[in-house]
Amino acid sequence: MKYAVIISKKDPASLNIFEHLKKLNFPEKDIYIIQEKSIYSDNLNQKINADFFIFATKHKSSSLKKTLSVHNPGNWSKAELGGRDSTLPPSKASILKLAYLELKKNNNLDYEVSGEVTHHGPFLNKPSLFIEIGSSKLQWKDVEAAKVIAKTINSIVSTTNLEKYKTAIGFGGGHYMPSFNKVLERTEYSLAYVCPKHQLQNLNKEIIEQAIKNSVEPVEAFLVEWKGLGAYKEKVQNLLEEFNIPIIRIKKLLKK
Repeated sequence: MKYAVIISKKDPASLNIFEHLKKLNFPEKDIYIIQEKSIYSDNLNQKINADFFIFATKHKSSSLKKTLSVHNPGNWSKAELGGRDSTLPPSKASILKLAYLELKKNNNLDYEVSGEVTHHGPFLNKPSLFIEIGSSKLQWKDVEAAKVIAKTINSIVSTTNLEKYKTAIGFGGGHYMPSFNKVLERTEYSLAYVCPKHQLQNLNKEIIEQAIKNSVEPVEAFLVEWKGLGAYKEKVQNLLEEFNIPIIRIKKLLKK
């Protein structure tokens, strides 16, 4: 598999990570510098020949908490930060899980490691993920945080035999998806996409069909954060029952 690591000149965290990739003697032929912000680099796969794209970026949050995070791009509704409206680019769940687990293993700092729900651009025709330093300027320039991210990227690219997991699509909960983080850590499931509670109002049959179709690995389950569905429990249940895919509540899955 050919990886492309994307570094944005407009992103201080990205440039910080780039410096530490170089110190690891990471192959320069697999690093691509772009002028625009990563979330607006639609159709980058038309310019760069690769099977999988890794965007090394910053994560911005008003919480200002120290985070190292991973997630897949995509928009469940209006594309407010790059990409296309109601469009989910291809996703390879096994690599997302690998990235999360390697990030946990490599993290020796007082940073919280977390997945994030599927959100923002860009739109690509190839699978990709974002790996990020958050959540303020202080962290974006943190040399030690950049070292952890660089080491994790190197681990991902160096993995020749991906473990096989059951691929799932997640529904419910908040942006940092604490229950789904436990799924990644404790179960045999990986996650192609996660639709958070604040996007459930926009959820429909068509975008669920798109998620199933665009998952590189076959979707074997819908994982539901039942409490995290809020007022949309009946809507989500009815939608998911239209598909011949098992619906599993996370609470029961984690009790096994």
